[in-house]
Amino acid sequence: MLLALKADYEKKLPKNQAGVQFSFAHVVLALFLFDMYGKMGRVELENQLSIGRGSVRTFTARMKAKLGLIESSSTKAHILSDKGKAVMNKIKEEFTLIGNIPVIFDELKFAKFNALGRLAIPGLDEAKIEQGEPLRLVEAAKAQGGKGLISLVIQAGRALKLLGVPLDMKKRYTSEWIRLNELFSLNERDMLLIAWADSELGAKLAVISAAVEALEMMK
Repeated sequence: MLLALKADYEKKLPKNQAGVQFSFAHVVLALFLFDMYGKMGRVELENQLSIGRGSVRTFTARMKAKLGLIESSSTKAHILSDKGKAVMNKIKEEFTLIGNIPVIFDELKFAKFNALGRLAIPGLDEAKIEQGEPLRLVEAAKAQGGKGLISLVIQAGRALKLLGVPLDMKKRYTSEWIRLNELFSLNERDMLLIAWADSELGAKLAVISAAVEALEMMK
């Protein structure tokens, strides 16, 4: 669903938008926010997405008129449209996003903020990512303000693979593995993406961007 939404976004919104402060990752995050809060006004969106007042007007107008994902409510706020709800339900089937998880990896000890995303795609093939260069995921995360990224895949026998490293990382991340299973009901072929940044927003956008890049690489 994420790739289908991205294709729709790229088809309907102008490229090289001068002065625009948002990206496709902002659209995905906004869907999660609307799903969580039910309805949001421009001020709430401006604060949550850290985009200027002018840009948030453009953002909501395009989510409404161009993409059809939101609609106006009777309280001068916006809510998910029927299409937005259907899209969000499909996104949640393949992608889960959590912001600012407890520090469970040494790599996160000095990070100001972090976020974790889970991709649950039947037939997920991390070999395609490794062949295509795993650093593309890190680059995608950094393009959205991320400072770093950990990419993990659940393999057969519940082995935990760090992309690019031919070892079962569950032995190194024993306590982390337990914590991850508390956060998610993990299944074989699930991919976990953990990003850190100077803000929770940056970390979430970094995870979303890396998840979309992973899906692109597995096409």
